[in-house]
Amino acid sequence: GYTLGQADILRRIMGKKKKDKLAEELVKFKAGAVKNGFTEAHAEEIFHILEPFAGYGFNKSHAVAYSVVAYQTAFLKANYPAEFLAANLTNEMGNPVKFSEYLNLAPKYGLRILPPSINKSDKHFNVADGDIIYGLAGIKGVGEGPVEAIVREREANGPYTSFMEFLSRQSEGVVNSKILDALIRAGAFDELGIDSATLLANLEAALKFDKASKDTTAYGQLSLFGDDDETMNEFNMKPVDPFPKAEKLQMEKELLGFYISGHPLDEYEDMIAASVRTNLSDPSTIQLGKPCSLIAMVTSIRQVVTKEKKEKMGIYALQTKEGDTDAVAFPSVYAELRDRVQEDQIYGFEGSFSKKDADAKLSFRIDRVCRPEELKPESVNAVHIQLGGEGFTDDEAKDLARTLKDNEGYTTVFITMKNHPDEQLQTGPSCFVSYSQKLLLTLKNMDIVDKVWVS
Repeated sequence: GYTLGQADILRRIMGKKKKDKLAEELVKFKAGAVKNGFTEAHAEEIFHILEPFAGYGFNKSHAVAYSVVAYQTAFLKANYPAEFLAANLTNEMGNPVKFSEYLNLAPKYGLRILPPSINKSDKHFNVADGDIIYGLAGIKGVGEGPVEAIVREREANGPYTSFMEFLSRQSEGVVNSKILDALIRAGAFDELGIDSATLLANLEAALKFDKASKDTTAYGQLSLFGDDDETMNEFNMKPVDPFPKAEKLQMEKELLGFYISGHPLDEYEDMIAASVRTNLSDPSTIQLGKPCSLIAMVTSIRQVVTKEKKEKMGIYALQTKEGDTDAVAFPSVYAELRDRVQEDQIYGFEGSFSKKDADAKLSFRIDRVCRPEELKPESVNAVHIQLGGEGFTDDEAKDLARTLKDNEGYTTVFITMKNHPDEQLQTGPSCFVSYSQKLLLTLKNMDIVDKVWVS
């Protein structure tokens, strides 16, 4: 006996599980059903059938449509991983968290993400020779209009062969010094043989030279350079010292939002391998409350005051190659760190992870900060191997056993299943291994293995 409007209200109440409202509706529902010739018991049975369905109900056509999309995307991910990831990166350029997640997926697929290229990049992320290329329109300060003109000219008349030849082929008003500055700093012209520092130092002079050349042609005057096509080679760049790697990476971060061609932490890889056992890209592998070390860049610092004692404490944003985390320095530690820890610098951190509840983000409590090389090397006590949840063949299991045997040593191995991550099997001494980065890489590349970490 409900109207369509009343039925929709009932659906919403059921979906939001408002128990007091549901009790009221059950009374109305049974009364209406009895009025229409049904028994009260039958009406109550129907009502309780509706309750769970209201939480998440699909009709068949909706379910089929989702299944088709799921199958199509799974097919693309399996057979065209580079194109699939490039499309997802384009979709998530406005979402730093998801974008960073997809960037970190690339190495797991064996894919490289390359910086913008004046000859290979399209407007958005694209794939060239199996590599994912950063889109020109993703560079801060470079609009879609100029990018479309640059790509259109390249597709019509071939790749650009030099910076001066690039300028000569652009119509008036397409690119200005601000756009060119951003393209140069982002590394888009690096492949043309002149480093970005030299290009920037000569940019204004190059633009004046190009304008004079175009004016000469426009007024029909004789070329200063003869009748051949070598005119653009007549402008000589005055070389300057290249940017230091750290400065080049910082420009990349400012213009692209992320480090693409490298990371400031690259030079600390040996120290990280020796002293860090925490992987921020997979929080499920991090043990809460246990002392651990990080080598990380400080990306922001915020001072707050405690409510009760009005003491100053520090909130830090830390970045590792695997991901980011918030960190807190309580008053006694912050008093020591306040004047010596700075943004955009890399430090060694000792502390522990915690979180307020099961759904909250991890937070790192800072106990000590030092130079990265001052962190104590941390031994590996155990190697954890999580196997995929879809089952595996005897041959795959034998390959895993053989790999463990070939790397025999004294480090304990724990094995879990993806669909039962809390159930952990400790192997016997015959499967103990000698830990190495090579072993971890071998295990990660096995089809039977879902993920590997150490503790």
